[in-house]
Amino acid sequence: MRHDGLIAIFAFLALGSSALSSAAASGPDAWDVVGVSPDDALIMHAEGSARSRAVGRIPHSAKGLRNLGCSGLPSFAQWQRMTPSERARSGRARWCRVEYLGVRGWVAGRFLSEGSIRETGTATRSIGPWQISCANAICSIEQLGLGSSRQTLFRVEPREGRNGQIIIERASWPSSGTLSIFMDGETISAGPIAPIRSKDRKRLVMTPDDITGGLLRQMGKHKTMVLSFPGEERGVEIHLEQFEEARRELELMRVGAAR
Repeated sequence: MRHDGLIAIFAFLALGSSALSSAAASGPDAWDVVGVSPDDALIMHAEGSARSRAVGRIPHSAKGLRNLGCSGLPSFAQWQRMTPSERARSGRARWCRVEYLGVRGWVAGRFLSEGSIRETGTATRSIGPWQISCANAICSIEQLGLGSSRQTLFRVEPREGRNGQIIIERASWPSSGTLSIFMDGETISAGPIAPIRSKDRKRLVMTPDDITGGLLRQMGKHKTMVLSFPGEERGVEIHLEQFEEARRELELMRVGAAR
């Protein structure tokens, strides 16, 4: 074989798993997010196109996204016929299907780098839209909200009995106003943001009390919850399917983690 032929093959292989990936889930087991600004997020789409519906937003520093396969890359024969600029454009055109916090969708492959599934004693499981995890004696169920332009993570950390601590994380918070919570179109709760906001402006912590207990009970009876933040036209949508099932599984994982 001629040396230039070898060089062409080595150059193709140098693209790594990204060049060889296909919808059959080739490539690494997991991806890390790269190249996304700290004040932005990686958009997850329903299909492998930027024009398709957004189904989630992944933090700029997220790691361990499960790789479900990539598409949109040329065959080796096609790649050989391409110019260097065409090959570069082809690599940027890759789309990969991933799973993050129980949500599956497609993301632009240029923002992915080979990562690994973290095995650090953390027990995780997905039930419906919920991601269940236990690590360092802290167990929680969480879900990425949809609809809002701001990345929002909704988390429940169980406490004694059926109550729990509710944590809402997002990149920025309004300085004042009312947070309203709707379930299936019905107003469930509303209250001022400032008094219940933690010192960390990125986290709102609702400690276990009658209000959080009531919210958790209502979540088990409804299908959809919307968090409406002041100054935002569209609320954050949380899917409540299988919430009670996820809570039961969380209790089993808590028992196992305590052993």
